[in-house]
This record gives sequence, C-alpha cells and structure tokens, in this order.
Amino acid sequence: TPADALARIDALQREGRLGEVLAAVDAALHAADAAGDRAMAAQVPVRQGIALDAAAEFDAAGEALRRAATTFEELGDDEALASALNSLGVVRSRAGDALAGLAYYTRVRQLRERLGDAGGVLQALNNAAINLKNLGRLAEALATSDEALALADAEGDDAARTVVLANRAVLLAKLGRAEALATFEAAEAGARRHGYPLYLSETLRRHAEVLLERGRVAEAATKLDEAVDVAAGMGAREQLQAAWQLRSACFEARGDAPAALADLKRAHALAIELADERLRSRLDARQDRFDRELALRTSDESRRRHADLQRAHQELERLHVRLAEQTTLLEARSRTDHLTGLANRAHLDERLRDEVRRAARYGTALTLLMVDLDHFKQVNDRFAHVVGDQVLRAVAGVLRDHVRASDLVARYGGEEFAVVLPETDLTAALSAVTKLAGALAAHPWRVLHPDLPDVTLSAGVASTDQGLAADALLAVADARLLVAKRLGRAQVVTGDDADGAPLFAPSAADAPR
Repeated sequence: TPADALARIDALQREGRLGEVLAAVDAALHAADAAGDRAMAAQVPVRQGIALDAAAEFDAAGEALRRAATTFEELGDDEALASALNSLGVVRSRAGDALAGLAYYTRVRQLRERLGDAGGVLQALNNAAINLKNLGRLAEALATSDEALALADAEGDDAARTVVLANRAVLLAKLGRAEALATFEAAEAGARRHGYPLYLSETLRRHAEVLLERGRVAEAATKLDEAVDVAAGMGAREQLQAAWQLRSACFEARGDAPAALADLKRAHALAIELADERLRSRLDARQDRFDRELALRTSDESRRRHADLQRAHQELERLHVRLAEQTTLLEARSRTDHLTGLANRAHLDERLRDEVRRAARYGTALTLLMVDLDHFKQVNDRFAHVVGDQVLRAVAGVLRDHVRASDLVARYGGEEFAVVLPETDLTAALSAVTKLAGALAAHPWRVLHPDLPDVTLSAGVASTDQGLAADALLAVADARLLVAKRLGRAQVVTGDDADGAPLFAPSAADAPR
C-alpha cells in the first residue's frame, strides 16, 4: 500500500540508508499512483528531497520538494504545504542561498499563522532569524529573535525557548552584546533540562568560541571538554570534529602543544572520514538518479543516455580526484603550524626520524639547531600578542629564507624553533646559526612597531660528528639551548662544557625594557 511504501522510506531514512531511500521512491510513487492518492503521492518527493539534501544534492532536492509543494497547494493542504516549504527553506539555506531560504520561511510563517499553529510560527521565526544573521542583517535578526522568544514565553514552551536561546546567543555575541554569555548559559541549561544533546554540544562549542576570542581560555576549555563528551556520547561526528578542532586551538593557547596536536589529528582524521562519506552519498544519489532515468527511457533513448552516463562517470571520477586533493590538503594542514606556516612538531619528529636513519645508513653528519627568541615574553607583554604573532611570522620567514632547500625549519612550540641540517658537520652548523642570527639582526623590525627592539636568538647545537647518537640530538640540543639562555642570551652553545659563543646582540638602546 502507499502507506507501507512511505513507512519503508521513513525507516530507511532513520537508518541513514540514503541510496536505498532513493530506490524505494519509485515503488512508493507506483503504489500511490495505483491507488489514485495524489496527497500520498506528493509525500514521496518530500522524502526524496530530504534524502537528496542529506547527500548534498541541493538542486535535485529543491526540485523534488517544489513538485510536492505544487501538489499540496493544488489540493489546498496548507499543513503539508507549510512543511514542504519549510524543508525547501532548509535546503536553500544549506546550499548557501540564505536569501531564498528566508523567503520560504516568511511564507511558512504566513501559512502557520493562518492555521493557528503557534509552534510552527515559532519555528519559522527562529529559522528566519538565523538566515537574517547569516545575511548580515543583524538588527532585523535580533528583532525577529525577540519575537520568537516572546512567543515561546507566551506559549509557555520552555523547549522551544531553549532552541531560540541557542541561536540567539550566537547573534548576541556577533553584535558584541554583554548578555551573550548569560544567554549561552541559559540555552545550555535548557538543553540539559530537555535532553537535547545535539543543541547542547553545538551551544557549548559556540560558547567556547566566544570565550576563547575574549581570552578566557580556561572557561573555554571546560566548555569544550563537555562538548566533546556530549558529541561523542551521541555519536554526533560533525559536532565532535568541530569541538576537537576548537579544543586544539584552546590547548595551543594554553601552551599544551602535545594535547593540541592530538586533538588536531583527531579532527582532521574525522573531517576526512566525513568528507568521504558525504562524497560517497552524493555519488550514490547521482548514480541512482542516472540508473532510474535510464530505465524509464526507450531503447533508442538508452543509447543517448548511455553517453550521459559516461559523462556522469567522468564527473564522478573528477569528484574522487577532488576528494583525494582535499585529503592531501588536510594531511598537509596536520603537518603545518597554522601561525607561521612552518613544519609543526609532528612533522619535525617524523623528518628527524627519517634523517637519523639516512645519516646512519650513509655515515654522514646530521646536525640539529634548537633556537629560542630572546626576551620574547617581554614583546608580548609590552606590545600585545598581535605584534608578538607578527614577530613569530617574520622570524619564520627569515629562518626559512636563509637555509638550504634540503634543510627543515619547524616551530617547536611558543617562540622556540628547530632547524634540521642533513649532511652538515659542527663547523658548517656554526656558520649556519651565525648566518641566521645575522639575518635576524638585519631585519627591519621597526616596520612592525616603531618601538620594537631588535630580535635576537639563542641556540643549542648538537651534531653526530661530536660522537652523539643520532636519536639523542633533540634532547642534547634542547639542553644546550637552556645553557645558552642562562649564559645571557644571544649565545650559541655547542658542547657540554657550559661555554658559549656570542651571536649578534642588540644595542643598549634596543635592549628589552
């Protein structure tokens, strides 16, 4: 029966079996047509549109939903029409067309008001406020949110009020309103009260974003820990990926590089997994559409459709190539320090392991420089972190421009850098670190700030031609760097006798105060 066919589609959608949903659409349409039930037949493209939307096939989803809306309008079924138009608003909004989505939500509101459906009106108002915010029409968005909140209060609908508050908090933060944080707290309390884990995880993450922007790192970390737990507990992988990504930035702000790297790796791995699944869903949806269209054509048209299908397969291959490119990009990002563009700690560890093996195999020298910027904390304290970040980026550029293509410069953490020098003995390494110190001394630091002192470095050097085991270079170079800094900064230490050699030093006028 048509009802049975629709029930099967609904069950498949709940289980996330999108390819089978699209295949079941034909059977449901056939059953509805055979029963002469237009209203039931119109429900089929609604389900089809929702499945295509989940596969990110937004144009095809909109097409199916518009067919359903036209039938509901002809039948005078305002309830079903409002539901179909609301789904159209969601599809257009997800496709990035917030203005078209807003137009649909406006019409949904009118229909819901005519039906006397306060809950439907409230949903339309909340959706409209989100789209107005995304369009940058913040004053209108706030007025619409006010209206939604007032209606929720008038109806005594605390659950709906929670949903409105979750979106309202983001809007208030964008407006820079002081009550944004309190609104986040109220939305989180409501989500806990009504058992809305999805809203809770999303609201906690957005709350943490605002806290992190305001420098309240410890509070942001607490919110993100809960967001991760909630998302993981309900298997909400998109929310979990976003929470891991933001918590990585939080750990980095706290100076916990290993934890930041661990979360970043988790976030990138899950992003690749989700991108692959979304692409496969799109491929399945397109393949199903092509197969169904091909089956409906005569044998003469089949030959023409075969050519179309070949082109479609070529497009699918291009999509696979795009996925591979995206995967490569994500992998590159997981090996790169986001502030300086240098290799990060994970990339450094991997490259150092490779160079250790290579040095052992061919009996060549391998030298490691550990470099730390002198008095950098005073730069941050005196000129703020914005200037400090500019200094780090400039230092990264200087170091990168003054080493060989075969060398690796990495940000080790904070203001500390590492330089891997393959096939380089101690004498050549001393020449290299002197060259780097000179390049820093010659850099026009006053361009960043007129009162900025010259930037100098201290360095610890460890080389296999000193009799050191290759796998001990990192620990030894780091220990020697600490000695260099104790000797008064702008020093390089190459041995274990606690003697250093001076590098370029700032003038008395440029010394940090």
